Parts: sequence; structure tokens; C-alpha cells
Amino acid sequence: MITSQAEGSDWTTTLLRRGPWLTALLTTLACLAGASPRLQFDRDAVWAGEWWRVLSAHFVHYGSAHAIGDIVAFFGWGLVIEAVSRRLFATTTFVACFVVGLGVLSLCPEAQYYAGLSAIDVALATVLLLVLWMSPRVREIPGARFAVGLFAAGHVLKTLYELRTGMAILAPDLGVDVRLLPAAHLFGALAGAAVFVVHRAGERRRR
Repeated sequence: MITSQAEGSDWTTTLLRRGPWLTALLTTLACLAGASPRLQFDRDAVWAGEWWRVLSAHFVHYGSAHAIGDIVAFFGWGLVIEAVSRRLFATTTFVACFVVGLGVLSLCPEAQYYAGLSAIDVALATVLLLVLWMSPRVREIPGARFAVGLFAAGHVLKTLYELRTGMAILAPDLGVDVRLLPAAHLFGALAGAAVFVVHRAGERRRR
């Protein structure tokens, strides 16, 4: 009986340390948030003092067409990045939520309402591609860095295309009256790149 309890404790400790529990928690939050108007970004409400909307808006979606791609992508990127470093995943998500939310508030006056994880997905994808590009293990695999470079180029071109056209490549039909805000994806990419630079500098100092 004592052995069984010890094994259970070890399993729990391993899950908490290595399992993607933070990704699972935030993904569940996005699923439960639904289309709550109390959580979406509403410019007038934010200026009236409801500042939580700057963060909570990212976990709200206006319908299944808007939600499915965003949440699945977030879960996928989160699984991989949290396996590399939970701190990196948490920092990227938190910083991107702030940067994108404040960017929309201050630089996109045309956006009265905003919601969705897509800009956070862009930040996570940016971080993961940079991590893979700089990884010594990736460099040891023939052709792996070239493949990462191709994905990175596609990532950049996708963001530029969306800025140019205002259309989402991967989810062109977001639902009735739901339109892409391309600037938010740019904010997400910049936030992800900034987090990676700081993370990389911190790794060098620790070494």
C-alpha cells in the first residue's frame, strides 16, 4: 500500500513537472469562455475601466468557425513549446496577450470589438520556429534547418499577405460579421520574437 502511494505521488509529480497542464488549462479556458460579451475586447468598456478585457478577449470566440482553428492551433503550439520550456510558453502567452491587446487598443482605433487566440497563435508559432532554428539538435539533422527555414518563410509571407489583403489564409470564413484584424497578427509576431530574444539572452547568462 505504501509503495502504491509512493508510485502515485511520483506520477503526480512527473505530470505537474513535465505534463502540458498549463496548455490544457488555458485551452479549457478558451473552450469555456465561448462568446461571452463580458470577456471580449470592447473599446468603450476598456476605457471605462474594464481593463481585464485586454487579456480575456483572446480566449473569447464569436462562433465555431472562429473558434475551432484558433483553439486547435493554440493547443498544438502549446504542447510543443511547453515540452521545451513551460516558462517560455507561459511568458510568450502572457506577453503576447498584453502586447496584442494594448496594440489593438492604442493603434487600431477602427476596432471597436476584438476577440480570438489567432494573434497568440502567431506569437507561439514565431517562438517555436526561432527555437527550432537555433537548436543544435536541429542543426545535426540533415535538411532539418532548411525545412524550418521554409516554414519560417511561409509564416512571414502569411503575415504579410494578411496585412496586405486583410484576409485570413487558413480561415477565410470566420463567420457572419467577423473579420480579420491583420495588425493583431503582426503584434503577435513581434511579441513572440521579443520574448525569444529575451529568453535566448537569459539562457546565455545562465551558461
